[in-house]
Amino acid sequence: MTSNSLNNELGSKLKSYLLERSLSLRTLSEMSNIDSATLSRIINGKRRATPAHIQKIAQVLQISNAEMYIAAGYEIEHQPSTLEAAIEEIQEELKFVKAYNKDFTTNDIETHLQQYEQYAQTDEGKETVSNHFKAKLKKLGSIGPFITDLENMYQKFNHKQGTPHQIVMMGAALIYFITAVDCIPDYIFPIGYIDDAIAIKLVVNGLK
Repeated sequence: MTSNSLNNELGSKLKSYLLERSLSLRTLSEMSNIDSATLSRIINGKRRATPAHIQKIAQVLQISNAEMYIAAGYEIEHQPSTLEAAIEEIQEELKFVKAYNKDFTTNDIETHLQQYEQYAQTDEGKETVSNHFKAKLKKLGSIGPFITDLENMYQKFNHKQGTPHQIVMMGAALIYFITAVDCIPDYIFPIGYIDDAIAIKLVVNGLK
């Protein structure tokens, strides 16, 4: 079975579900936080849905991920974790961004975090967090686990709550977020902030 026929199978299912639920493409876009142009390409078989797309769409339509994975041509023996899905989504989206043509892996983020751990221990690094975190957070203007984790880290970092190593890890994550040019520059919106979310996730996992 070709990639196009698999995509068309998924597209047919999505059209059917949207019709059954009286949902427009625009409404699905708003509810899933997936760009309507991307959804249109998926439904019309011009683009393969990433695992992240599938998880978001399945949640909105209240159907099983497995059914969607099969229709999109994925093997369901190994369904990607949220982190894996996010990375694959970044890789897929970057293909459509002409201003950025580098490969992306978690190793890149981990390397940046290690560098920022050293910087977080300096007076300049601490001042960077203190002076610029709230402004960057306001600029992003979002809510959710990613932001909640950031705010918790900011409070703990400022009040030195945790072991010395934990404080350094939190400082590195905060500096990564504040820095506009990291693994994926923030000006490549919206995927420019996905690597920030992954960096926070990696640090949260490390703190646990």
